[in-house]
Amino acid sequence: MTEAEWLAIDEFETLQCYLGGIGSERKLRLLAAACVRETVTNSVGYDARLAEVLERVADGLGHPDELRLWRDWQGRNIESSRRRNALYSATREPALIAAAGAVWHLPPGLAAVAASGQSWDDGRWRLVYDAKALAVKRRIWQLLGCITGASPVCDPAWLTSAVVSLARQMYDSRDFSSMPILVDALQDAGCDHPDILAHCRGPGSHVRGCWVVDLVLGKA
Repeated sequence: MTEAEWLAIDEFETLQCYLGGIGSERKLRLLAAACVRETVTNSVGYDARLAEVLERVADGLGHPDELRLWRDWQGRNIESSRRRNALYSATREPALIAAAGAVWHLPPGLAAVAASGQSWDDGRWRLVYDAKALAVKRRIWQLLGCITGASPVCDPAWLTSAVVSLARQMYDSRDFSSMPILVDALQDAGCDHPDILAHCRGPGSHVRGCWVVDLVLGKA
């Protein structure tokens, strides 16, 4: 799918069909977490804690029942039905439904779009197509590219202690500012794969589940 085709999606079924073919359950759960995290304005707020739960479940460090408990909590404590339904979507099973629901209901920048006076078109994913609305969908496209990009074969020779240590540090901290250092370390180890080098040096931020970091750490 091209970016233009992505920007043209306005049906949930089309979105779900596309997402169903691009990643593992872990990747899909991390996509849901990334969408939730993009809405966070307070690092210790509810959305940040929910994103952490989604990430733990994705990595097998949390029990799926945690997601049910969060859904129960949302039903009792979030007054806005729209917000409650949006966050509920990100915690659903299976992971494909969670990812599709999070992308559909929790696009990055939704708060800014709403503040500008725009609205959803009959509940469908068809934001008014001005610059802000397109920026929202393009940001989701960037998230998808980071999480579900190319998957080249990793040469074991690339996995030096420096490379693995940098990747692990970024993954654990969610701070990907060291990507330029990682790509230098990869090149020093003999990596010349164009997709890897381009992704590390390309524009846009990275999120947990970044395919290059996952490749180094052996995560699927």
